[in-house]
Amino acid sequence: MFSAALVKKIFSTLFSKHPDAATLWESFDDFDQKESLRVKLAILKLSEGEVDKLLHYIEVARFDYRDVLAWAEYPEQMGSGKTRYNSPLDEYEAMLERDRHQYEAWIAGFREIA
Repeated sequence: MFSAALVKKIFSTLFSKHPDAATLWESFDDFDQKESLRVKLAILKLSEGEVDKLLHYIEVARFDYRDVLAWAEYPEQMGSGKTRYNSPLDEYEAMLERDRHQYEAWIAGFREIA
């Protein structure tokens, strides 16, 4: 599902017009930790195309990459505080399904860009 080419495409779509795009890419591409492609996609999603957010989430990921994964991939669940232990299972699973669909739709939007 994730590839280096997809990460580069999304980064370019979001930041290629920035005057310091090459420097931003170096900072971003230097992130090489566990699950780096997945983490990089999460950072890009959370950045919303804003340089300050990109740099912020790179630093957050260096501290604990699981935070950016959770915020990007499960925004509804993270914002609700619901877990499988404090919510009806069907409601919890439906929320996770919505989170999965929103993330897949975000990625698909970039795959459609020529």
